Amino acid sequence: MKYLNKEVIEQLNYQQQSINDSTEELIMVEACPGAGKTYTIVNKIQKEIINSDVGIIACSFTNEASDELRKRISKKVDVSNCFIGTIDSFILSEIVGKFINRYLKTLDKNYERVEINNVVFPSNPRLVNELTRFFNRREEISSYFRAWMNNLFKGTYEISFPSYLLATNIINSIYFSSLYTTKYSTIYIDEAQDLNYFQHLFIKKVREKTGINVVMVGDSNQSIYQFRGANPSLFKQLEQMGYKKYSINVSVRCHPSISYYANKLVETEMPLITPLENRVKYIYEINIDFLSSLADGFFIICETNDLAKKLYENFKDNIEIYYVKALDITDDEYNVHRDLIDKILKYFYNYNNINPKKIYSKEDYYNFLLNINPRIKESEINVDDANVKEYIIKIMSILGTTLNDSVLNDIEEKLKDDVYKYYYLATERNNRVMTIHASKGLESNNVIVCLENRFNFDGEYKNKLFVAITRAIDNVYLFPTNNFAHIEKIYSIIPMHGDKIE
Repeated sequence: MKYLNKEVIEQLNYQQQSINDSTEELIMVEACPGAGKTYTIVNKIQKEIINSDVGIIACSFTNEASDELRKRISKKVDVSNCFIGTIDSFILSEIVGKFINRYLKTLDKNYERVEINNVVFPSNPRLVNELTRFFNRREEISSYFRAWMNNLFKGTYEISFPSYLLATNIINSIYFSSLYTTKYSTIYIDEAQDLNYFQHLFIKKVREKTGINVVMVGDSNQSIYQFRGANPSLFKQLEQMGYKKYSINVSVRCHPSISYYANKLVETEMPLITPLENRVKYIYEINIDFLSSLADGFFIICETNDLAKKLYENFKDNIEIYYVKALDITDDEYNVHRDLIDKILKYFYNYNNINPKKIYSKEDYYNFLLNINPRIKESEINVDDANVKEYIIKIMSILGTTLNDSVLNDIEEKLKDDVYKYYYLATERNNRVMTIHASKGLESNNVIVCLENRFNFDGEYKNKLFVAITRAIDNVYLFPTNNFAHIEKIYSIIPMHGDKIE
């Protein structure tokens, strides 16, 4: 927050307070990077809990973001009557898990009772992403939904778009609305720009059936998951659907020139403060001397893992740097359990992290596992003296599932490489090379953005560059590679000789 001044503080306070004081039933908030979005939403939730006899629902897209929301909200208020977690966990634990058998009974009095014993992720994530994105492929979607329901009848619940279709159907049942009308006052959705069509449909139905208030918070310029079905246009359309729009367009993170050019790139509203100095510049070579001159640390952000890995290999022996990458195992069995394995590994590597701020809360981990197996005991999840392979086997066994030896051996072998290990191990190391998707939510004093795109210079690509550029606090260095096919376009937006703002 080094670039705050009296004028910026006054504007930021006004924008945040307007949201905190808002009383509309339907609210959407467009918040730029570094706008204190989480601070604002936490204050609003705390205020509502203090002044209400019922709880709230607060959902985000990742367990880490949800855990952070819970920690910050619970510092001032009791959240025992609230639901705070991911959207997927809300659907499973609060709707499908509680209402599935009552719902099925309304369809057929002779139904066979469903017991969910296994929670998995899609074995074919590419197909799921396609059907989520292209939601007009009705025959394929119906076919997938029928197969999904057949697996549910057998006790296996797959976290994918059919869960939202089922939840939407359940909400129409006579059992649902009376309970939720008296239980929760508002549903808050963070990172709402990443909601897909089916998720919007679900939230709309919740609102219609219960009259619950809805607060959507996001930044359509940071939507970089459209390949998975995220539909930022639906977030933008909320204002036309009766939502009151609020904005926070003052960044407390970035130098004003970084915000200026990031907004110019996506052709959105310019920051309220016009910068006098430019901190977005071009470089045409990345070498050790240049990296060593960046005393406050740096990120090198790439569009592809291939370039990120190449740069890491080039520099790792001469400067402290690390490359973060999730396990890239293609086995279908691994893909089914991918997110669960990620969670297990993050706890394994951080439950006793030497940095107290990086310790993974056992309570948060336990609550995550409870969503999969409500009968699990906290004492069962201790790491003790287990190595990483043994611990994965232990937790998956408790959850009633297994991995084949080939996948387990592959995981164990890959984690010997710091490239994978440091993806899960929280660290204070400053110098990192990563992809744009891996950088989301992070920040560094200096950011080098490698321009590689050979294809369309479209809105989705501009969003990716927007995310990469706004990771920076002090300086952005744009590095056009030989593959980059849009040099004249980028020069027209961010001038080549940029000692002054144009």
